[in-house]
Parts: sequence; C-alpha cells; structure tokens
Amino acid sequence: MLADVHPQLLASGVATFAGIRAFLYRVLGHSDRLRQHVHMGTLGRVAAVTALIDLACSPEVPDRADAGRCLASFTDVPEARRALLGLVLDAHDTFVTLETTVGLLRRQDAAGLEVVAEALASADGQQLDWIFSAVNEALGIYSVDVDAAISSCALLADHPSELVRIGAEELTDMLSKVVPVLRPAGDGVDGLVREEQA
Repeated sequence: MLADVHPQLLASGVATFAGIRAFLYRVLGHSDRLRQHVHMGTLGRVAAVTALIDLACSPEVPDRADAGRCLASFTDVPEARRALLGLVLDAHDTFVTLETTVGLLRRQDAAGLEVVAEALASADGQQLDWIFSAVNEALGIYSVDVDAAISSCALLADHPSELVRIGAEELTDMLSKVVPVLRPAGDGVDGLVREEQA
C-alpha cells in the first residue's frame, strides 16, 4: 500500500512512521532530550509536509494534484500554506488548481477558506473558473455547507492581509452563486429535500 503512495519514499526508507522518526533523529541529532521533548506527531507532520512539498514540485500533474489534496490537511504549517498557494495557482495545469482547492474547501473551516481566498486575489481568469468549479464540487451538495462558508468568509473581512480580504469578497460572491442539491425542508418537516429542477 505504501508503494502506491510514492515509490521513492518507500525506497528511501522514510515511508513508515518508524522510518520517519529514525530519519529525523538522524538529521536532528541523537540527544535524549530531543527524544523526550519532540512528540512523534510533530515529527510525523514535519516529515509529511516536507515529503509533500517535494511532491508538489514534481513536473508531473498527478503528483502535484496529489500533493495539493494531501497538503490541505496541513494548513497550520507555514511551509505547507506557501506550497498550497502555489498549487491553487498552478501555472501549468488547472487540474492541480481544482484538486487542491477541493481539498482545502472540504476541510470546511476558516483555515482552508483563508488559503483559497488569498489565492483568489491573484488568480487569472482560467484559475478563477476552476476555483469556482471546485467551490461547486466541494460545497454544492448541502446548503448548510454553503451558508457556513459564507459566514466564515464574512469573518475574513477583518483579516490583516489585504489579499485575504480581497479574495474573501470574491469567494463570498462565488459561494452566493452555488445552487446546492439539498436544502433543509422549509415546511417544518425534518430532513432534506432536493432543490426543484427548472
């Protein structure tokens, strides 16, 4: 199964958590203090982000798309965030833009929306189209998901970064154009109903 993820990682011996830990201890030093104070979770996240950033630099489109989907889980790591911005704005293939943006939006949190908003502020016309496609794909099923994303974007209006503020406005506009497949029943009945097709 690991070989399916990335054969070079498996060959390097870094593809298992034990391998990651051994590799990082070798690189960072053998001190007992390091072993006591650095948790495997931190080491694993650093190793995963490092490997995914390498994959994001691949000339192969599927590699970059895979890296974007996976890096979306690491928006809290500054290096991952920089790589994600580059992948959303991939200059060579919009499939990478689509897959990375879908990954970020499926997080359904402010961190994912913030990266997408910042990218939107610099996106060209073709990238804007594919980001809108990603918005529809990731959030176009339930109206409550669209409403939650719009609320989160409203909070980004006070973000310290001008790019995020500009992009949040664009993202809110995109979200307002999404027609969800399912919405809460408006007649007081619990559950969801399909939107009427015109």
